[in-house]
Amino acid sequence: MVCLIIITLFFVNAERKIESVNTEYIVDNNQGTEAAIGDNYLKEINFEEDRFSVGWIKISDLSNLELYPNFSEKLTSRQASEKESCQFLVNGGFYSKDSTPIGLFISDGMKLNSEIASQVFNGFFSIDNKNDPGISYNLPKKGRLALQSGPVIIKNGVNQKISLEKDKRSRRIVLSITEEKDILFIVIFDNQSVYDGPTLEKLPKIIEFFEEIAEVNIIDAINLDGGTASSFYAPNIKLSELTFVGSYFCLKGLNN
Repeated sequence: MVCLIIITLFFVNAERKIESVNTEYIVDNNQGTEAAIGDNYLKEINFEEDRFSVGWIKISDLSNLELYPNFSEKLTSRQASEKESCQFLVNGGFYSKDSTPIGLFISDGMKLNSEIASQVFNGFFSIDNKNDPGISYNLPKKGRLALQSGPVIIKNGVNQKISLEKDKRSRRIVLSITEEKDILFIVIFDNQSVYDGPTLEKLPKIIEFFEEIAEVNIIDAINLDGGTASSFYAPNIKLSELTFVGSYFCLKGLNN
């Protein structure tokens, strides 16, 4: 089975690296496309008064996409990627101070945590046993993987209103589903301060703007963990975390 994967990245320079303890930001446009998962592009976007960098990966064959817990093991993204032979790795949902998932968490068909009532973590992402993805306000039926996160950004093609008392700027990771049932993982950040990014309130409009750039039609989208507990780990771009990611999506190699 052929796995169709496309990475598209919007950044400034062909190569840039910013390092501090447990963090890296690498964009390398010198690799040939044969060495990468897919074609790579570099660009920045202007949104209102802000200037952001945006990157995304499109996954059409979901049979090789897994969700792994990292609440106890606390591996770095690099360690997790090497352990599971991930072609691509991105963080999952949120976790509590005692290193347990916030809300529903199902990995490899096993339920590791139950759902909670929350106005912020108000959505569920799941992939069923037929590898059909879904984002819903309602508890999903049993599937091979699922997590609770939020807020929901787009539902049935309609931007959702997001209003929080304490809405801070932060790097954002968005999981979205297109009308073709492809999954898009999207990262949005300020490349002058890689853990900075837009407020949650602005995400629906930014994703709407993103649809025009990427020429895609997003039906549903949900916010994942962001800021210092987020990572986006691909061959040509590595945005690592400052604090460990509680869970991660891993796109396995075709031979795994």
